[in-house]
Amino acid sequence: MQELGLAAGRYRAAVYRDQPFTGKVELPLEQVTNLLGAALAAIDHSIHTNRRQNGTYNAYNLLQFGKDEVGVDRCISCSRGRSPR
Repeated sequence: MQELGLAAGRYRAAVYRDQPFTGKVELPLEQVTNLLGAALAAIDHSIHTNRRQNGTYNAYNLLQFGKDEVGVDRCISCSRGRSPR
């Protein structure tokens, strides 16, 4: 997990160094609409799957990395105001 974080940091530094964000880019309206639709679907799914039977919501999730898969687990202790560690 630490190696993944370090790799992401190196990539981010390279992007800002080699390709700074200096302007706007025109995109077709359909592409923007598709992106926003996908984002809304992901948000709706997250809200739905984190709703508890008592009407409250799980506020935190933990990303679990396996050898060939990635999963999401609820962090019950985090929902009660405690740190996940």
